[in-house]
Amino acid sequence: MKKGSQCPGRQTAHLAFSFYEGDHAGPEVLKKALCFNTPLSIVQHGNTDGYLRSGETFYRLSNDKIILSCIKKIHSKEKKGYVLRMYNPAETQEETIIESLFPLKAVRRITLEELPLEDIPLKANTFRVCLEAKRSGLFNWRSMSNITGKGVERENSKNKTGNRYGYFDKARREFVITDPRTPRPWFNYMWNSSYTGLISHTGGGFSYYLSARDNRITRMRYNSLPWDRPGRYIYLKDTESGEFWSLSWAPTLNVAYDHYECRHGSGYTTIITEYAGIRAELSYFVPNQLTGEIWSVSCRNLSGRPRHLEVYAFTELLMGNALNDLINQPNDKHFTEIFYDKARQTLCATRRYWVLNKGVSVKQSNIDWKYRVMFTSTLPVTGFDSSLDEFIGKWHSEADPVAIVNSTMGNTEITSGDPCAALQSVLELKAEEKTHFSILMMLAEKNNDPCSCKVINGRDINSLRSQTTTLNGNSLRFIENGKRSMTRLRWKHPIAPLI
Repeated sequence: MKKGSQCPGRQTAHLAFSFYEGDHAGPEVLKKALCFNTPLSIVQHGNTDGYLRSGETFYRLSNDKIILSCIKKIHSKEKKGYVLRMYNPAETQEETIIESLFPLKAVRRITLEELPLEDIPLKANTFRVCLEAKRSGLFNWRSMSNITGKGVERENSKNKTGNRYGYFDKARREFVITDPRTPRPWFNYMWNSSYTGLISHTGGGFSYYLSARDNRITRMRYNSLPWDRPGRYIYLKDTESGEFWSLSWAPTLNVAYDHYECRHGSGYTTIITEYAGIRAELSYFVPNQLTGEIWSVSCRNLSGRPRHLEVYAFTELLMGNALNDLINQPNDKHFTEIFYDKARQTLCATRRYWVLNKGVSVKQSNIDWKYRVMFTSTLPVTGFDSSLDEFIGKWHSEADPVAIVNSTMGNTEITSGDPCAALQSVLELKAEEKTHFSILMMLAEKNNDPCSCKVINGRDINSLRSQTTTLNGNSLRFIENGKRSMTRLRWKHPIAPLI
């Protein structure tokens, strides 16, 4: 090489041939070149005290045409942060969404000398950048975390204490579970003055109204195998591949999830999963002024292609005396009654016989359960089931319900038998599209109109979420910067319980 070059002296080059179809500047060709020039090296670092799992990623780019060349600490003693250097080799302008694993404070575009150019809007640890054709870009982010050789350490290490299954995040006041295979199911509470739910880190648990014995709403099998069954489950199914998975890890335990995280907060639980290019955040909570609970889902398509998904929401119902269900369930199931209200796209469930004995007695109280459970979705309902036998199927379980396997609901309405509430919907997602939907389970007293109750008056899910009970009486901590704005209820005649 001539004098003045960045690499003077004799140089040796290696040449490789790669066959491709299409544009030579496409991402696959460039990735092969990068792998050839800089092969991936795996180095054993040894045991550390960090909490980042080996399969985790620091960041995620939505556009594979953008090539990342460097991530490093900013070269300044006064400033803290990291530099993300990337370039666009394509002939056209390209845009990408960048998502960080760590909480971010600010993002800005900078020069090669690391001088600031402009601030980049930041929302929920995600920001969008645009690169001109054949141009590079540098971006500096100020993180709330420091990335070191020992894993990830908070700037204030006292903000985090934990174990092999997770840690307590003092800044957000949440216990974060990163390994779902805990020694026992780890539960959280969500509640208001009359309605209470126990929710595990995999979606298990049960709900009740006023009395956990007399008004148990959903069923939980104590000391069951598999553990923590049944639960509050939302499944997604890819109609192209036929694969399906739960958004709470359980009960589809054999699925190799790309990411799992559960955040138990004060009065709410959020479970984050990622599989097959779909990232979902499922939040369970009980608003202050709702006799019921909401399962709120935020779903993003990261696969880079349009996706056609089926959505299944499922829970097993009990409705009545929990003790009687344990000792007399074969007889008790003959008094269940569930029908589908087409106008409201809602399953309405109740029981005709209610045991209220508080002592040892052969006397039977001949009264019906005076409440009705309503189960509905903000998505249009394409199918339903109220028979547990029909939804799960013979020689199947919650891990592989026959209705999901066959993509066919039985549309069953029952007057006896093991009760459940299951709804089917369809979800279309464009590449990189993010959407929201919610499942609502509510309770109301019976009257002449089986599904009549007070109207929500246009309140959306987000406003209900802000009323959630917490230990300090404040609204949910995880609603920051409008991160999870929810769709409004979409019924012509919205349903709400007694308030």
